[in-house]
Amino acid sequence: MKSVQGKVILVTGSSRGIGKATAFELAKQGARVVINGKNSDRLQKTKEEFDSQGLSCLAIAADVTSIDECQSMIDQIISNYGQLDGLIANAGLTMESNFEDTDPKAFKLVFDSHLYGSIYPVKVSLSHLEKVGGSVVFISSLAGLYGMPRFSAYCSGKMALTAFWQSMRFEKRRSGIHFGLMHICFVKNDAEKTLIDLNGKTTLMPPRPTRIQQPQEKIARKIINMMKYRRNRQVISAYGKLYAFIARYCRPLMNFFLNNYFKT
Repeated sequence: MKSVQGKVILVTGSSRGIGKATAFELAKQGARVVINGKNSDRLQKTKEEFDSQGLSCLAIAADVTSIDECQSMIDQIISNYGQLDGLIANAGLTMESNFEDTDPKAFKLVFDSHLYGSIYPVKVSLSHLEKVGGSVVFISSLAGLYGMPRFSAYCSGKMALTAFWQSMRFEKRRSGIHFGLMHICFVKNDAEKTLIDLNGKTTLMPPRPTRIQQPQEKIARKIINMMKYRRNRQVISAYGKLYAFIARYCRPLMNFFLNNYFKT
């Protein structure tokens, strides 16, 4: 897939954030984009932004942690376009809290959003993607490289996603389907970016250090290039690559960093 021109690509969790930026960039490059989100009102507002810029997209409200809703979404895509060429599994929730204080239901909500929120769209898409030798890109983060304190649910979900990606690469290696895994570093979030608290309630995310944040549009282009050039795994940014190196080869240094950064 050297070009996304005319390709039908589904981006989950694309009513805001990185998913939205990726969907916009895909549409600008000529793809037939399907945007998705659980919040139908927010998804409609995003659809209106596409329309105002002369960009077309199909908007489907669906909870990607529901296999039935995922099946319905894929059925709608095939009904509208007759094919599916690519899937960017981006949807996922963020949580920050000490594990012992966390409601198990809140933990499961976050974990499921990353693992089953990726597994289910893939499950119902495989037969269509195999017909065209399509591509799947999983959106992970540095949390998928090393477990961090106060982010146990988020890290567990991202690490489980890594295992699923590895399994699918081998299981479907003769199918013609590409599976990529993108580890994203700090990104400039939307002002209304939210996370889940220890009780499972939605709250605004605290500000992050701005000096290491990357524009969403830059990340979007890298995600699309992973799909175009069928790259297997990538860690974004110099900071992210340093983190990945330390996580793999310098565990004592990583432990020192985490102990000091998170005051554990």
